[in-house]
Amino acid sequence: MLKTNPARENIKRGTTKAHSPLKLYNPNGNTGSPRSESPLKAASGINPPPPVLTRPSSPLRCKSPVRDSANVKVAVRVRPLIAEDAEVSCLLSMAGQDTFLSPDPTSTRQQEKRSFTFDKSFWSASKDSNFASQEDVYELFGKEFLDHSLEGYNTCIFAYGQTGSGKSYTMMGTESEPGIIPQLCSDLFERIEQLQGISSVSVRASFCEIYNEQVRDLLSNAKTSTNLKIRENSSREPYVEGLSEFTVKNVAQVLKYLKQGNAIRATASTNMNSHSSRSHAVFSLEIRQLTYEDGGTEEKRSLLRLVDLAGSERTNATGATGQRLREGSNINKSLVTLGRVISALASDRRSTLQVIPYRESVLTRLLQDSLGGNSKTAMIACISPTNYEQTLSTLRYAVQAKHITTEARVNQDRIDSEQQGAQIEEMQKRLNDLQLKLSKRDQPDESSVIAKVAATVRFYEDRAALLEARCRKLEQQNDLLTDKLERTAQILRTSGQSLAATGVDRIQALISEYTQFGQTLSQDRETVSNRLDYWTAILEAM
Repeated sequence: MLKTNPARENIKRGTTKAHSPLKLYNPNGNTGSPRSESPLKAASGINPPPPVLTRPSSPLRCKSPVRDSANVKVAVRVRPLIAEDAEVSCLLSMAGQDTFLSPDPTSTRQQEKRSFTFDKSFWSASKDSNFASQEDVYELFGKEFLDHSLEGYNTCIFAYGQTGSGKSYTMMGTESEPGIIPQLCSDLFERIEQLQGISSVSVRASFCEIYNEQVRDLLSNAKTSTNLKIRENSSREPYVEGLSEFTVKNVAQVLKYLKQGNAIRATASTNMNSHSSRSHAVFSLEIRQLTYEDGGTEEKRSLLRLVDLAGSERTNATGATGQRLREGSNINKSLVTLGRVISALASDRRSTLQVIPYRESVLTRLLQDSLGGNSKTAMIACISPTNYEQTLSTLRYAVQAKHITTEARVNQDRIDSEQQGAQIEEMQKRLNDLQLKLSKRDQPDESSVIAKVAATVRFYEDRAALLEARCRKLEQQNDLLTDKLERTAQILRTSGQSLAATGVDRIQALISEYTQFGQTLSQDRETVSNRLDYWTAILEAM
């Protein structure tokens, strides 16, 4: 078993760093609460105006992108024995990467013990010396995908298995035993702290569910948050149109949004699980890294998807009727389609003309790039220690998934100083144009205003990230020059030479110039930060 990680303990105790209170800004320089008037009224009347919401730019590519062709990684985890299993023998055993399934004791047919090999096999059925804890699963399997995300690759981890096999526990966990998602987010912000002074990193979170073949925003109260549509960006990558996104600055904010989304996620009781997820949940993090260098900025973008699928189930086993029966049918439809997609992608006889049935379900359409495109992907197959048929079915799916190959590429680009200036001018022009459009509308509809406010927040986030990266680079240059000046002065003092005659005064002038420029950038950064906080507060109040 792995040693306890202090970050995991912080999640359990709730002692993660809290984000600072919002400092609100308005044109008069006064501070105040965004709730002092209607959010719609405030959003439609304040300067600068919100721009039209557009799809966030597709991941940037460098001229010669780094590519990595690799198979989907697959792990299997067996859930603990529960009270209902008291009179049934455990059918599973594990050794290293191997999982063994014993014959079904209820079958009249002669069967042999089956063996399967995966990237990881996690034994959680009983707390013996081989027991795999929540932390073990993350450290030995999930953590690798955070590393890939920070390298600039898109990544995806999804949990698959029958109802009641431990998928939500593995992905979400509990307050005392956090799953992959909260542990990964805790590590992410620790890594961001380590990158301070090197890169400026921003993270945006979104959370949606697919329920009865419809996409629902789990972080929005707007009436338009249901039945969202899946579109394609200019790179033909699928995304959810109108899905709300929020900047997260620490793990406490992530946990807040996870709790908010899970509170309204569709669940119900069936014969197989007293708290069965009736929807597929997709929690996404968009990570943007800016590293400012002489004459330009290096940018990396990555999308990290963490998916908790609804449980596969057999109607006669769940005892479902009416609404539950309809839910089960739609769950099975999407999972059957997922199985067909996995089979097609894993087939040795696959041809370039073969049509992969992504569009036959909302789930596979949304995960299209994760399953067969630009992504490093992992599957965690959660299995029951006592249900032979369902466990065998899940293991077979997992075996097929091992043979899927994706071709991930680093999403990065370099933006020179002239491009930065042109981009800022273009965004400011859009702001000015849209102020006029918004002012001509007497009663803008709620969804339109929310979309525009969200886009305004994104505009100021981009400005803030760019200024932050430049300030940090300037501080580094200043520190280097100061150090060089001190060392040179010490040498000259020792040798008795004149400082003025050696060009040291030029170094001093450069330090003064950098310091003044840095002060100007810092003032700009503070102004942008205040406006960002103001618009963020309005967006959260909606």
